[in-house]
Amino acid sequence: MTKDEEAILAAKFEDQSEEEMLAGYEKALAEGNLFSGPGAIQKAIEAAKKRNAANSRKMATFRIPEGVIAGLKRNAARAGMRYQTYVNTVLAEAAK
Repeated sequence: MTKDEEAILAAKFEDQSEEEMLAGYEKALAEGNLFSGPGAIQKAIEAAKKRNAANSRKMATFRIPEGVIAGLKRNAARAGMRYQTYVNTVLAEAAK
């Protein structure tokens, strides 16, 4: 993380209201992302690894007719989604 990114992150937390801090704490507690005591850092690292593994992606290449791609882009725009996100959503639904 660059110094600028650190400063932005620090400012975000400094500007939080007490209610926002409490909401963040409660969310972390509910999601099991709140760690304290001995081994807290290791627990946080393991939780981050699990999250990353659950969201892992593999690159794939497909030959798709241009008309299909145009239709996907059009449908993504209608849905207010980015093209890649829309395609991933369509493929995930088809894979169920």
